[in-house]
Amino acid sequence: MKYEEGGYKVMCQITEKFVQEGIEIGKEIGNKEGIEIGKKEAALNLAKRGIELEAIAEIVNENVSLVKQWLDGGVLSKI
Repeated sequence: MKYEEGGYKVMCQITEKFVQEGIEIGKEIGNKEGIEIGKKEAALNLAKRGIELEAIAEIVNENVSLVKQWLDGGVLSKI
């Protein structure tokens, strides 16, 4: 394809499209990870202030078992 008329240009365009798609996917993943880290930090701060587990889960909009897992130290210690 590269040696056909305009093939090099087409290959560059295809490559650029893949790169841009990769960047967009990376941004989306980064945003989701950032939101999750924020929720974990908020949960920890709320727990330090004596807020009950169920209330924390409601505030950060996650289920109680996941928030409990965060607060038990398994995930939060890695932030």
